Amino acid sequence: MANETNFTNPLLGLKLPESIELPKIFLSLFGIWFTFNFVEALFTRDVFGSKAPYVGPSVQWLPGFVKRLLFHANASRIIYTGYGKFKNSIFRVMRNDYDLVVLSTKYLEELRALPDTKVSSIRAHIMNLAGKYSTTDILIESPLHTQTLQTRLTPNLGLLVEPMQKELLSTINSSFSTITDTWTPLAVFPTILNGIARVSASVFVSPLAENAAWLHGSVHYTENLFLVVYILKLIPSFLWPFVSPCIPAYWRIHYYLRSAKAMVSPIVLERRKAAAENPDWKPPFDFLQWMMEEAKTPEEQNPEKLAHRLLLVSLASIHTTTMCTTHVLYDLAQYPEYIEPLRQEVREAVESEGGWNKQTINRLKLMDSFIRESQRFNPPSLLSFHRVVIEPVTLADGTFLPKNTQICMPSGPLGMDSTVLIGDKPPTEFDGYRYFNERKKEGGGHRHQFTMTGKDHLHFGAGRYACPGRFLAANEIKMLLGTLLQEGYEWKFKEGTGRPKNWNMEEKIVPHTTAELLFRKVKQ
Repeated sequence: MANETNFTNPLLGLKLPESIELPKIFLSLFGIWFTFNFVEALFTRDVFGSKAPYVGPSVQWLPGFVKRLLFHANASRIIYTGYGKFKNSIFRVMRNDYDLVVLSTKYLEELRALPDTKVSSIRAHIMNLAGKYSTTDILIESPLHTQTLQTRLTPNLGLLVEPMQKELLSTINSSFSTITDTWTPLAVFPTILNGIARVSASVFVSPLAENAAWLHGSVHYTENLFLVVYILKLIPSFLWPFVSPCIPAYWRIHYYLRSAKAMVSPIVLERRKAAAENPDWKPPFDFLQWMMEEAKTPEEQNPEKLAHRLLLVSLASIHTTTMCTTHVLYDLAQYPEYIEPLRQEVREAVESEGGWNKQTINRLKLMDSFIRESQRFNPPSLLSFHRVVIEPVTLADGTFLPKNTQICMPSGPLGMDSTVLIGDKPPTEFDGYRYFNERKKEGGGHRHQFTMTGKDHLHFGAGRYACPGRFLAANEIKMLLGTLLQEGYEWKFKEGTGRPKNWNMEEKIVPHTTAELLFRKVKQ
C-alpha cells in the first residue's frame, strides 16, 4: 500500500500524495499543452499556401490560448511590431475570438472591388461585436439602416444643422450651467456623452429627443453591449453560449432593447395610421421616418426591428462621436495654443454665414485639420477595413485568402509611418495645421478632410462600406466644439496633471472616461 504521507508543493502550496510522481504530473501537463496546440494547428487558416507569419509572443511552447490572452493585453505593441516587419505584405495576430490576418494597403483597391459574395464587411462587423450574444446579429438581415444613412440622412445633413445647433446650445447651457468665470472641474466624457445622445436622438427619433428613458437606454444599451463583448473576448468563443447568460450586462442589453421597442413601436404605428387616414399628413423629418419609408420587406417594416436598428445606429453614433470629441478636448488642453485660432475661425465662419448652416461647417478647415490630427494620435482602433472571406480569394500577386479568414488593415500604424504621412513635421509631432496646410495645395482641397477615406486614412474604412455616419459625426463634433468656443468656454488640465492616459482594449483605443478638466466661461 502506498505511503499516505503528504508533502507540500512549494510553488503551489498544495498538499499532494507522495505516491503521485512528479514525472507523471509533468507528462500530464505536456499532454494538455500538446493537445491545445495540435487542435489549434488543425484549425489555423492557410494563407500563401502556408501559415501567415505570426506576430506575437515568441515563446514557441506557449499554448495558443495563452498567446491570445497576451494579445488582449499587448495588442498595440504586437500590431506595431507586425507592421514594422510586414507592412508591405501580410501577418497574423491571434485575438482571443478569431485570428486576424492583417494585410498591406497595397491590396486595398483590389479588395474594395470584390463583391459581397466574396468578402463581407457586415459579417466582420457582427463577428467583432460577438453577434447574437450582443444582439447585433440583426445587421445580417438587411442593410436597411446603412442604405438609409447613405441615401436619406447624409443628403439632408445641411437641413439638419439648424435644429441640431438649437439642441446643442440647449444641451450645453444645461450641462455647463455650473461653469462660471472661475475654473470649475467637469468630467468630460459623461458630459459630452449626454450631449451627443440628445443631439443624436433629435436626428434619429425626434419625439424622443428629450425623453429621459430613451436617452438613458440608448447610452446604457451601448455601454453594456461593449462590456459583454469585452468580457467574452477574454475567453474562447466556444464557451460564449455558456458564459454570456452569467454576465449581468448581457441581461441589461436585453432589458434596454425591450424598453426601446416599447417606446418606438407605438410611434411607428401612430405614423402609419396618420399617413393612412390623412392625405395631407406631413411626415416628420427624422431617421426613423426615413427608415420606415425605405423598408421594403415585412421584416424590415416590423416596428420592433426598426427600434432595434435605431439602437444600433445610436451605438455607432453616440459613443464613437463622444470618444472622438473627448480626445479633441483633451488634445486642446494639451496644446492650448490652438484654442484662440480655432475660436477666431468659428467666429468668422458664423459671422460670414449669419449663423450655423452647412457652409459654416465647411469653413472650419483648421478645426477639421485639428480633429483629424487628434484622431491620428488617438484612433478608435489600430485595425480597420475588416472583412470576412466568404469564398476563397486569390489576389493578383498570388496571396491566397481561405474561406472564413477575417482580414483587416493597419490603420493605426499607417498614421505613424513617415513614408505615408503627409506634412512637414514628423509623425511623432502633433501638428494641428498638418491637413489645413495640405488642403491649401493644388488638388488638396477635399482630399485631406477628416471624413475622406484612402490608403493613408482608413479609420472610417473604405469602399462601399466606409462608415456611412461619419459625415453626421463630423458635423456633431464641429458644432459642439464650435459652440463651446463661440460661447466663450476655456478649459485646461488640473494643476500638476497632463493628458489623461488612453485605455487600450485589444486593438481598440478609448479615452479616459472619468477624467476631469477645469472649465471656465469668459465674457465675449
